[in-house]
Amino acid sequence: MINIKLTTPQNAFQGIVVALLAGLMVSMIAVPANGHGIFKKTLEKKYKPQGLKVTCNMCHVKGEKKTERNEVGQVFFAQLKGQDLSAKWDAVEGDDRKKLEVEVMTPAFLAALDQIYEQEKKGEMKTSFNTQIPAGEVAGSKLKKKK
Repeated sequence: MINIKLTTPQNAFQGIVVALLAGLMVSMIAVPANGHGIFKKTLEKKYKPQGLKVTCNMCHVKGEKKTERNEVGQVFFAQLKGQDLSAKWDAVEGDDRKKLEVEVMTPAFLAALDQIYEQEKKGEMKTSFNTQIPAGEVAGSKLKKKK
């Protein structure tokens, strides 16, 4: 435990330096959440005629770590299981990341959506995301108001 008395300006400065260094160390250790905005963009593009707008909370629990998924997120994650998309995304940067998003992640996400819809048609799922998602009825989504 560091014990610095902040009674003099020099000691106060030392305390500030220690606090800044501690904050820097924590920020270097913390792992950022994978924000896959490509999934959001893919849904909005697919349902552009309906005017669908999506937030991260369509799949993730608001206020929690991005590893915490709601029902929609759990269903999608189950379809993408074993593809290690987040690890692949983390491993690349810049243009390679954009290429991965377009060539791998978007098709995988659309395939997962199709699989979910097929499971619903077969009665294997109790949800009706096939109608709820394009209608903006899933939490974290809405339809733009038409003018």
